[in-house]
Amino acid sequence: MKRKHIVGIFIYRIALALLTRSIFQPDEFFQSLEVAHNLVFGYGKLTWEWQPGIAIRSVVYPASYVPVYWILRVTGLDSTGLLVCQLPIIPEFSKRHM
Repeated sequence: MKRKHIVGIFIYRIALALLTRSIFQPDEFFQSLEVAHNLVFGYGKLTWEWQPGIAIRSVVYPASYVPVYWILRVTGLDSTGLLVCQLPIIPEFSKRHM
């Protein structure tokens, strides 16, 4: 695939993520963001499903947020606004049809 096609698809997916208004599942995002935040920053609220020794959920989906959080942390750009700004972008890229 040509580079310009890949760039076009990437821009399209980001635009789609930012402009689409659909159902918001607070629990799904809370669980994912808090777990990723805890992994990168070392603090945050974790529900009982994530407690060591009794964890019943997979860390695979929350781990998709870890690279972005880590980059924001090491660059010193880890303000609340930037942490929340990327919220709709990552789930858009984790969809199976990409």
